[in-house]
Amino acid sequence: MGRLRTGCGLLVQAGVLVGVLLGANAWGQPADDRYKPLEDRLRAAGFSAERGRVHWRLALSTGHFGVDPTLAAAMREEALSLLGRFGSEGDKVSVAAFEMEVWNRKGPIQLKAPGWEAAVEGLLPDTPKAGSRGGRDVYRALREIADRASDPSVILAITPGPSQLPKDGRGELLTKEALSTKGYSDPFHFSVDAIGAPGRRLRITALVPENLAIGNEPRKPLPHAAQPKAGGVPFWVALLAALLAAVASWIAATRRGRSVAAVEPAPQADPEPEPAPAEPAEETTPRGLIHTLDAISQDLAETVNNHAEAIAALRANVLEVGALRQEVARKESEVEAWIDGAIEFLDAAHRASRMEGVTPERRETWAKAAQMLARRCARLGLDVIDPKPGEPVVAGLHLIEEYAPGEPGIIQECLEWGFRTGSRVIRPAKVAAGKPEN
Repeated sequence: MGRLRTGCGLLVQAGVLVGVLLGANAWGQPADDRYKPLEDRLRAAGFSAERGRVHWRLALSTGHFGVDPTLAAAMREEALSLLGRFGSEGDKVSVAAFEMEVWNRKGPIQLKAPGWEAAVEGLLPDTPKAGSRGGRDVYRALREIADRASDPSVILAITPGPSQLPKDGRGELLTKEALSTKGYSDPFHFSVDAIGAPGRRLRITALVPENLAIGNEPRKPLPHAAQPKAGGVPFWVALLAALLAAVASWIAATRRGRSVAAVEPAPQADPEPEPAPAEPAEETTPRGLIHTLDAISQDLAETVNNHAEAIAALRANVLEVGALRQEVARKESEVEAWIDGAIEFLDAAHRASRMEGVTPERRETWAKAAQMLARRCARLGLDVIDPKPGEPVVAGLHLIEEYAPGEPGIIQECLEWGFRTGSRVIRPAKVAAGKPEN
């Protein structure tokens, strides 16, 4: 009986240890604490967990995505966690990516279960803006998104670390004081532990309507698994450690009890016999308890193996993504080299077509060759900026190299072609324009 009590006591201690491990390490901030600032503001604006519909507009800063994929993944997980906490079937979701300005908008879609997480993941950005130079202007992004919102919308911007970050360490940022959005309360922010990125923190900046009138439709919570705390001990590891410790302690206590019984002297007088107790149930005997713990240990071992296989698969995927990134970088390098060569030839052909002292026939031949190559380059994504006399000067596309007689601000002659790919201007065209009167 004494050994049985000792074993039960050890099991109780193991249970307490499991509880402590789970409470202290296995999970992050409790749901009510992790998002409590946002929950308080939503309730103050009229949000109800029972009725109504909301349009959630998520904005993720992407300037660091190319150099910190771990934190990028954590930001996407945070977006899903926010929707899992506050979202409901029937709510709308829109997603935007931003750096110094909003550059990618997707949605809206309507949340439906099952499969809502996969649908939202299809909207979330996973790369930085093409030609990104970093930086993030959170309040400018909030204003741009709020100005285009036409329904009751809660805008949540997710960023790593400090809220604002100028491009290349420079640039003018929109301040919180300069953010004036009609119908919304003042923006506020709070920080949370990054999911899947131990020791990292994310900042969530929220813009909530002053009056969140969301209707009377019943709200149905979304199925959403709780996320583990970044850097914490996983549940199965904590439980396995506690149970193995309990088994070891149980066996040690049992052996100590047997050793003591072997050397214990015989009693001086036989005690009065007591009624024989009924045989305890199998599960309360030492053998039954050890059998139960063995079964639990086998289940935990299978769980550990399953997790190991999943981790191995994830690592293989990470390696594959890394190889794809290297291949993309190599292709981009080849494209840049081709662009440089094409520009060099087009410049030579354009200069030859304008060279003095060359026969008109040769000048015309060079001009035709330059135009033919320009058309071929355009089909491959490289556009020639070739302004004509009489067109106005456009900042960013044209660079005034010299002034010539004529109307101010009007192009008189194209001195050198410019080039661009899509919206990115590689080099503005050099022009001669009419001289301003002043």
